Amino acid sequence: MMDECRICGSTDIQFDKELQSIISDKLLRYFICNHCGTIMESADDTPKYEEESLFNSPSSIKYYVETGAGLFFIALQIQLIKNILERKFSSVPVNMKYLDVGTGFGFSIYLAQQLGLDAVGVEPSGMGKIGSEMLGIKSIIPGYLENSNLPESSFDIIVSSEVIEHVREPDIFVQNLHKYLAPEGFILLTTPNADVAFPGQNVEEEWLAEYAPGLHLNIFSPHSISLLLNRNGFEDVKIFFSEGSSGKKRMILVAAREKGTLPDNLDWNEVPASTKTLLKNSLRNLVATKEANNQQDDVYSGALYRLVDLLVNAGDYQESQKYAGQIDRIIQSTGFNQDSLLSIRANSFEEYVKQVPAYIGYYYFYKGMICLNHTKNYQEAINNFQLASYLCKLQGDIGYLGGIKWHFQAKIHEGIALLYSGNRTAAIQLFNDLLKQVDVIPKDIIDSLYWSKGIAHLQSRENNQALQSFQELLVNCPEYPQAALQIITALNQSIEDLQNTVTDLQKTVKNLQKQIKS
Repeated sequence: MMDECRICGSTDIQFDKELQSIISDKLLRYFICNHCGTIMESADDTPKYEEESLFNSPSSIKYYVETGAGLFFIALQIQLIKNILERKFSSVPVNMKYLDVGTGFGFSIYLAQQLGLDAVGVEPSGMGKIGSEMLGIKSIIPGYLENSNLPESSFDIIVSSEVIEHVREPDIFVQNLHKYLAPEGFILLTTPNADVAFPGQNVEEEWLAEYAPGLHLNIFSPHSISLLLNRNGFEDVKIFFSEGSSGKKRMILVAAREKGTLPDNLDWNEVPASTKTLLKNSLRNLVATKEANNQQDDVYSGALYRLVDLLVNAGDYQESQKYAGQIDRIIQSTGFNQDSLLSIRANSFEEYVKQVPAYIGYYYFYKGMICLNHTKNYQEAINNFQLASYLCKLQGDIGYLGGIKWHFQAKIHEGIALLYSGNRTAAIQLFNDLLKQVDVIPKDIIDSLYWSKGIAHLQSRENNQALQSFQELLVNCPEYPQAALQIITALNQSIEDLQNTVTDLQKTVKNLQKQIKS
């Protein structure tokens, strides 16, 4: 039972829910503060992140570096820092002191160094040691910030991403950040947003991730995190939001001691586009460095996959093909090919990633996109999407978050590839089979299914079926404006077909009249 809020001290708190810990067999109780909006886990024990066994199994590290690490989100923070520095100094000053508290594997340090910052990290878990070796970084210090020998009041930028929600006493944590910050410096924090951590506001996978039972102790609202920062010496606070189906799943906070320290003209909307360029360049450099040192390890493999991901999504298929070829050689080295992968089996996450790269199901989806949109080899696209759907289904069955969504995404694109190849009948049959599973298809991709089925019917001039598909699309996704346009197209085709039928009948009648007269 909790008597008062850890953040604001209010006694106006209520029981929220009970959840099973993801790292033990304990049931954990959560409470909500009605005054500041913080969600708190009530247990007194805190995870010991310095324990080697908690997050550092070989399979977990392999998954993390190959696909699990949120590199775009990490790069987003670096890009925001770059924007702040450019507005304050017109360019990024050389060798500014950068500290990452809870740096994990160290990708943030690597990206900050790419920007020209003098970057140091502290990390209590064994991930820091592993990351420093695999990334070639010598500036990750094992342990906690308060136990380090780092000089106080010396860092221009202090970053702590997805850490403060794990801390039992957040006031002490923020005070420590304040202690090591240079007088004119600023901190950047990221943390889940309690305002969207409720069923109904996001898909279940998202709001459960906010709680992370057994790991997250305090889930802050924008109001409560501002209270915390203000009372611990940070008067200039700016809050941005990112990710999730709402676009507000995570908070990104930048804070300085005195008001006016941070630029007023920060435009969050311009950050994501610039981030893609920053991340692509950093990954290219990482791949080139690994190749120069003949280190084709999991970090190298993951960098290749992430480049394929970024480039395909940007429509840069030419360069993506280069990196896809390198991934193909990695897959061949595992002893598998596209045919034998269809028979791969695994009963657990560990068994799966021991056999193949952790990203393999997602990779074949992107390879299918290259064939579909670039090389125009539609049969090869079909083969790749079939393999992607099989592997992603397997990933979902053994507990990969998002695996099932990627399975259905790949099946829909298999149907699109069939459509492009001219096999409309097979495409429509595939779409109809998928609609039998509509209750388990993620809502955010159901629009793609109705759209693709409607287009297939239009091309087959099955106008009534097309109308039905686009009407279903409007019902399920009313914000989909193209659906209304396709309904008009289907109606126009129906009118054309009716006119053609009338014309044919008129010709038949005239011929009959001629025959009768003769």
